[in-house]
Amino acid sequence: MRRRWWTIVLCASLAGLARAGAQVPSPRDSGTIVGVVGVRDGGAPLAYSVVSIPALGRERFTNDRGMFVLTGVPAGSVRLVVRHIGYSPAELTVVVRAGRADTVRVQLAKLAVELNRVTVQALGRCVAPGPPSEKSDPAFAAIFEQLRENADRYRLLADSYPFAYAMERKSAIHYVSGETIITALDTAKIGTGTHWHYVPGTLVVETTAPNSRQVLFNIPTLLQLADQSFLENHCFANAGADVVAGHPVVRIDFSAAARIKPPDVFGSIYLDRETFQIRRSTLRLTRIPDETPQIAAVEVITDFSEVVPSISIPSTIRSVHVLHTDRTRPILPDTTYETQRMLRVSFLRSKPGEDPSVRP
Repeated sequence: MRRRWWTIVLCASLAGLARAGAQVPSPRDSGTIVGVVGVRDGGAPLAYSVVSIPALGRERFTNDRGMFVLTGVPAGSVRLVVRHIGYSPAELTVVVRAGRADTVRVQLAKLAVELNRVTVQALGRCVAPGPPSEKSDPAFAAIFEQLRENADRYRLLADSYPFAYAMERKSAIHYVSGETIITALDTAKIGTGTHWHYVPGTLVVETTAPNSRQVLFNIPTLLQLADQSFLENHCFANAGADVVAGHPVVRIDFSAAARIKPPDVFGSIYLDRETFQIRRSTLRLTRIPDETPQIAAVEVITDFSEVVPSISIPSTIRSVHVLHTDRTRPILPDTTYETQRMLRVSFLRSKPGEDPSVRP
């Protein structure tokens, strides 16, 4: 019988969904919106806020001074939506004049959530999946919305500012004796072109290559964790305060719906208590595939860091496979590890804050 191996594969970590661009009106039928986004009660600029015109499917980041320029906007009234992680979003109507530049100033209020009053919950069997209800738990729903905001900023970054990153990959085996041996160490350059969408039953798949059959684990990343399909198939609970790498965080626990029989994931998401930026996610398999009976448990821990202020991307991904092992035999492996550590990021065109259409 052919031996089957377990492999971790990272899918869709930096991918976004390409959006069809709206038809740009002629200059005589359009105008320009010039604006700056700041903080209410102080007016300090909010760098890298998200400014969008939903009716046109247009969306962009402000620059590092909170400024933005939207050209080719059809004349007339348009609805402008402005968001920033950790702040309440704002909507305003702007009357655009053909051939003119109209200036707006938007001030966002800091998100007001009394974390000490949020009810801590424990996850039981997931029989009613879905995101938290604003009606039944408004405080937790407000916190949970910041997870979506993290994902949305991540998607916009990948869509509008494509980049590549160099990742150090290290694999190791730990033995019952206590010895650890590094089995592989290399550096890979990875782009943003991988696409994978969460669907129950697709997390664990087996390749069909005749000479190298493997079992692959499609790791849900930030984009998938906030995807509608993922939300509809998992339960979520506020697990209260925690600490990640010295930073106070809010922990959100999640579990797969009980109706899902194939392997899926459960785990935790950690948001910074002050900024609501994602700091870490921890994923575990709900069940081990029949194809890999040697595996006892799988855990994947992803740490995030800022690529530019207030925009986080994965910086370290660590997978741990605990093996079924005879503990009386020191020569046998009991755990395998793989660590992917980001070394550097290279934007392929411009990055937020360097858009040539935004002038000082």
